[in-house]
Parts: sequence; structure tokens; C-alpha cells
Amino acid sequence: MADRLIRSETLAEIADAIRIKTDSGAAMAPGDMAALILQMGFCNMPGYHDSEAVAVMDRIRDLQAGGGNFLVFGVMADSHVHMDAALTQVSARHGAFAMEIVGRWAGCTFLADLGDNGWEGEPEGAAYLNRCIAAGFSHIRSYRLVGECDWASDPEQVYAQIGIHNVFDAAAATARRGFGYTDYEAGKVRLIVLNTSDCCGASAGYGMSYEQKDFLLRALDLSEKDDSSQWQILLLSHYPLDYPGDGCYNTAAEIKTILNAYQNGNTVLVPVNSDYAAAEGEAPAAYATYSNGYLVYDYSEINTPRIIGNFHGHVHNASYGNMAGHGVLRVASPNACFYLENGSVEELYTVDAAQPKTENSAEDTAVTFYAVDLDNHVIHSLAYGAGEDREIPYS
Repeated sequence: MADRLIRSETLAEIADAIRIKTDSGAAMAPGDMAALILQMGFCNMPGYHDSEAVAVMDRIRDLQAGGGNFLVFGVMADSHVHMDAALTQVSARHGAFAMEIVGRWAGCTFLADLGDNGWEGEPEGAAYLNRCIAAGFSHIRSYRLVGECDWASDPEQVYAQIGIHNVFDAAAATARRGFGYTDYEAGKVRLIVLNTSDCCGASAGYGMSYEQKDFLLRALDLSEKDDSSQWQILLLSHYPLDYPGDGCYNTAAEIKTILNAYQNGNTVLVPVNSDYAAAEGEAPAAYATYSNGYLVYDYSEINTPRIIGNFHGHVHNASYGNMAGHGVLRVASPNACFYLENGSVEELYTVDAAQPKTENSAEDTAVTFYAVDLDNHVIHSLAYGAGEDREIPYS
């Protein structure tokens, strides 16, 4: 029995080793050590991933060398880690390595995981992904989004696994629900993070609560900034915001209506369902924009910043296009998971844009880095692993 115990001096040696690697002089309890070790960088990656990381960083630096105002960020989407499918774990580890190395050395402003972490909501798979991305996400401002496979019916579990990691400029009551925004003053960009499975306690699916619609209506308004006309807005979500699927308070038409009114400087009215108060347990009049059965917002007197686009996952491919009825761009980031190419594509997104993976190569995962040319309104989509680079203008 005694042989199984760790001597106190051994723990001290481990703590000293962690301090050297983390440049920390802090005291630590044994229970803190695992979290600190996970914040250390990956080592012993296959050489083809080292080469891929260098190649992607070089492409980002080539763009930056030409001058201009770039917003650079990286995303993983749809890792679907399955503890009985080893290749999904490989994809997660190697994708996390890409986010960490390129994120640090290419100067990413932020990193994001776009949701669907475990296989059909498998908590162990999601926990595995959280451990993988700990190093990169602990050193760069990062966001974790909710997908429909991330226990959307259990808000407390969503918060414990996902929401607790997010820090927004404006979060207060929204942090536990997985949405908020952050302003990046240097680039004059407001990043709005949305939860497209914020389903009021209903089963998993596409839906956004009225709290979140009210939040979005107000987050789009930057009129409190003296230079608001110079700002731009970037939207992150798991589902594309014009997704037609069923869900609690299905919102595709309403979100498109909000964005269309915003772009055209009109007043928008979003009808509030009659069962809303009963479903939510509180009166809709609590919302700042509520009036006579509608959420109402007037964009006619503000300088509306340009919307760069809606960057999303879920469709498991690299399709992009404009939302029907107006010019807001949606850009899909392919799934990191070794399997499930095009696994969630609906008729609206039938684009031959799947990114099949290849074992024992850098294409055993798929991560996307975006370098947005804010001056010339061009998105440079740079593929790490499976996929091809894309150049996408936004208007």
C-alpha cells in the first residue's frame, strides 16, 4: 500500500517542474496540478503537423506583410469526440495543437470552438475536447459556443462545460445562457457570440429565446460609440443564422428580419409568442424592447456598422453564401471530426464542400484560420489540415 502513495517531496518536484514550464511562482495544491499541466503546450506532435502549422502561419504573415488592418482568428467546429472512436480523439488533439501554435505565433485576436463537442452529446467526449484546447484557449481570448449536441436541454450542464469559460464585455445575465459580445477597439470590431440552441429548456434543436433576440437587437446598435460608422460586426454561432430546422421558438425568419432591418435602417418588430410568459416564468414586459406583443427596435437614426458575416459550424463543410433576402454573408467552418463529412447538411446548403480526412497526415483534422481584411472587406479563409484556402468578399 505504501508503494502506491506519492511522497511529499515527489509532489514538490512536480510542482517545481510545473512552475518552470508555466513561469509561475505560485503555491499549488495537488488538485491544481492537472489544470496547470493542461495549459502547457503540446509536444511530440507528428512532423507533418509541425510543417502544416508553419505553412499556415507563413500564409497569414504574407497577408499581413502587405499592410492593412487585419483581424485574425481561428476556429474549430464539430469535433464530436467519441471515446470509442480513437480517430475523433486524434482529430481533437491535432486540431487543438493547430489552434494553440498558430493562434500564438500568428497573433490571433481570439480563438473559438463553434460547438458540438461530444458525439451526440457524450459528456466524456466534450470533457476530452476541453482538456485538448486548454493550452491554446488559456493564453488567448477564447470563446466556446453551444451546439445542439451539447446538452441543450440542460442549461446548467451547458454552463458548467461551456459558458463558464467565456468572458464577454456585456454578459451579466447572458453568460449562463452562452451569448454575449466583446468589443475589439483596436480593429473597431464588435464580436457577437450567439447560442443557437438556447431553447428555453426544450429538447435540443435550433432556437433562440426572446432574451437572446432582445440581446441581439440591442447588441447590433453601436450608436454609443462616437465613431460607430467606422465599426464592423462579426457574428459567431453554431447553426447558420438562416438555418431552417425545427426547434423551440424557431428563429430563422426572425433573425433574417432583424438583420435586414438593421442593414436597411428600418424599424423591426419580432412577435412574441403568446405562450412566452408561461414558458419563461416571467413577463415579456421585462425586456427593454418589448411593446404590445412585440420586441421592437428602431435602427433608422443610427450609423449602422458593416456586418462582416455569420461564421458558423454545424453543416460539416466549407460552404458559404448570402442569407436569403439580404446580403449578410454566412461562412461555414468544416468539421474537425475525422468522420461525418456533410453529416448535417440541409437542402439549403447542398454545396460540394465536404472536407474528408486522411489518417496519418495533417489532414486528419480540419481547423480554419480567418484573416479578415477590414479595409478592403475581404475574408481570407485559411485551411489547416483538410480543406482549401478561400477568398470571400463581403459587402
